[in-house]
Amino acid sequence: MPSSQARPARRAEGRGTEQLRILYWTPHYWPDAGGIEVLALETLPLLRQRGYEFTVIAGFGLQTAPAYCEQDGIPIHRFPFLPAFVSRNIREQMCIQRQIAAIKTSFAPDLVHLNFVGHPPYFHLRTRNAHPAPTLFVAHSDFSQMRSDPDTVFGQCLRSADWICGVSRATLADVLQFVPEQAARSSVILNGLQIPALAPTPLPFEPPHILCMGRLTHEKGFDIALDAFARLIKRFPTARLTIVGEGHAKSSLEAQAASLSLGERVTFTGHLGREDIAPMINSATMVIVPSRYREPFALVALEAAQMARPVIATRWGGLPESVAEGESGILVENENTTALAKAMEFLLENPGIARTMGQYGRERARTLFGLQRCVDDYDALYHQLVPGSLFNEIRAENHLKEPILNS
Repeated sequence: MPSSQARPARRAEGRGTEQLRILYWTPHYWPDAGGIEVLALETLPLLRQRGYEFTVIAGFGLQTAPAYCEQDGIPIHRFPFLPAFVSRNIREQMCIQRQIAAIKTSFAPDLVHLNFVGHPPYFHLRTRNAHPAPTLFVAHSDFSQMRSDPDTVFGQCLRSADWICGVSRATLADVLQFVPEQAARSSVILNGLQIPALAPTPLPFEPPHILCMGRLTHEKGFDIALDAFARLIKRFPTARLTIVGEGHAKSSLEAQAASLSLGERVTFTGHLGREDIAPMINSATMVIVPSRYREPFALVALEAAQMARPVIATRWGGLPESVAEGESGILVENENTTALAKAMEFLLENPGIARTMGQYGRERARTLFGLQRCVDDYDALYHQLVPGSLFNEIRAENHLKEPILNS
């Protein structure tokens, strides 16, 4: 059950409803671009319109950002979590703990929403007594290789959570393998994004344009995409490949493209603003997601579907839930360069199928992965987890005993 020490949420002045305060932990925050960051950028302002008050705690990412700022009226506090751990600087770690404890004390959250990645949860666990509150643990990552012993940060996060949520059924199943006793306090909330206002344009085939988007890291598999593209151009010499994003693997990917003699056929755009994503996807014939790790959901697959682009992705993690095999795209085996190249060739050889897949994906994105549905689900779950909230009073009156969301 939610922590009994948390006090009832306050009523918003001038409102007939309550105002819940959510302390939202995320690895990074916009302008750093990743799945969690994009999801937060779209969902938090809409939840704030419903009366929620947010404070965000994040780490520093690749993009230059201040230690404190406000975005969309939401305070953002950034801390050097990773450097403090890598350097084993106890003094710096204690300084961060004191600052976070002060934020918790002054903000007095009704709920802590923890998006687990890396070291930040350690600081949440070390400052729990500053202001006890229920914790929602949302699994956005591949945890299959994690240690979950009770003495690990990951294990403590799982066991102390009042609720565990996965962004896909595959991800939740992975987490519950570690803590099966938490199954009754878990659910799935599929990611959702706003459909861009920009209308999809016809798929270009003369010349074909292949698109990859995401953090340029080893696990995203963009090196596999380059090898597959090098095979593709033997059949389709006018094809172009664009890789969007930043990351520590960028220089090695550029060197690989040069070694494959791909020349101007490959473009590295670096970071793009949010307003530039839909136009970039709109210029593509297809979007490929060659992840070599268990991708929990992959928002880029959803963004591609929204713009009626067929998706080729690995049959791994949550991707089979994001991409309907044979209907909105093609799934291939993990790290199979040949299969990836053949899938791209198939779509280029069958433009009618590629267009049909894109249109099906767009409709599926609209019905299954809408932003409004995603916000509604988090709204309901937040209220479910806060003791004394109006939602829980209504549940008690109506004798609702089961979780409101499907596990």
